[in-house]
Amino acid sequence: MISMQKSLDYIEQFAKRFQTVLSCYASAIAGLEIHLVTKDEARDAFRRDRLAELRRRVTGEPDPEAVLEVARALDEELTSYHDDLIATEDKTRSEVQGALEILKDLVSNLVAHTGHRSDRLQKLTCQFELVSQLNSITEIRRRMASQVGERIH
Repeated sequence: MISMQKSLDYIEQFAKRFQTVLSCYASAIAGLEIHLVTKDEARDAFRRDRLAELRRRVTGEPDPEAVLEVARALDEELTSYHDDLIATEDKTRSEVQGALEILKDLVSNLVAHTGHRSDRLQKLTCQFELVSQLNSITEIRRRMASQVGERIH
């Protein structure tokens, strides 16, 4: 009788541990949903929905196969997220390099024409101040390119 009680206690403790682990797993997935950081709202919404679905699948009393499937799906989701972050970083780097190339051309034009148009340089300085307040690297690049395109006469 004592042995049976010990076995039941062990099973109960094991079940509590399992539920605690599942709860922690679901909380970790919820944390990913909350702290997801990108700039693509549509992709973020899709990814958050997918993570919420995975979290729901480990809530309650899932069977071990379901938990393993969630682990596999979560790994795929995190791999996709990682790949998207790398692609975003590469795109941003390319945009910054393009903006710097345009700035180099602009400075070259300024140096070539500084002796004759100080009023034009004053206007460009003001425009640079405005451009420097922009948050979008693409918009900074576009405005700087238009300034380079306007030849200094």
